[in-house]
Amino acid sequence: MVDYVIEAGNSFVKIARITQGKLDHIERISLHDLHLILNKIKGKNIALSSVANENLRNEIDKNASIIFELSRDIRFPFSSYYKTPETWGMDRACNVCGALAKKKKTPVLIVDIGTCIKFDFVDKNEIYHGGSISPGVHLRFQAMHNGTAKLPLVKPSKSVELIGQSTQASLLNGVMTGIQCEIEGMIAIYEQQFEKLTVILTGGDLIYFDFPEKSNIFVEQNLTIEGLYQLYKFHSE
Repeated sequence: MVDYVIEAGNSFVKIARITQGKLDHIERISLHDLHLILNKIKGKNIALSSVANENLRNEIDKNASIIFELSRDIRFPFSSYYKTPETWGMDRACNVCGALAKKKKTPVLIVDIGTCIKFDFVDKNEIYHGGSISPGVHLRFQAMHNGTAKLPLVKPSKSVELIGQSTQASLLNGVMTGIQCEIEGMIAIYEQQFEKLTVILTGGDLIYFDFPEKSNIFVEQNLTIEGLYQLYKFHSE
């Protein structure tokens, strides 16, 4: 049995303690504070998913016993129509597993708002079809700043004017309102095509957005790490 589940990203690590077979005390820790992570897991059994650099993985391996590690070679508890599984992001796989653990026999659309904005669709028979990927909040701001001579680098905010009356406000509105409309529009298209669709929203940048309250829309902030734990349990049975 694992003591901790770890999801290591490019900038942050999510770490969850396992208490009585359930995720407990989930923390988000910057990679700059690696010592805090290593102190927690020293001598413990862990399940790991990492897209971070190999140095982090090696440091974790030195301090803990990795008894389950996510890779494309493992079996998944669902079928898939995805045509290039060798390129499929493992965070998306975890999201699907986390969603299926919560919703059965209903089509599910997962929207992960992070470095990229990812849509993943699973039909009512629990078959994964694929989805879409577009640039996330920070990538859009960086692209406009890096690709032009004078546009400033803007930070995301929940406070956005409908009509930007400065360059900064216009950039902020273009990105934040644009993403909001993009996500709401995509959800509407899926809802038109799939009856009784369940929508699950997740991702680190979800905090910047407010979506209309509807009976079929749920927020699951820790969906990826929950899905990783479901994969571990699937392979432990």
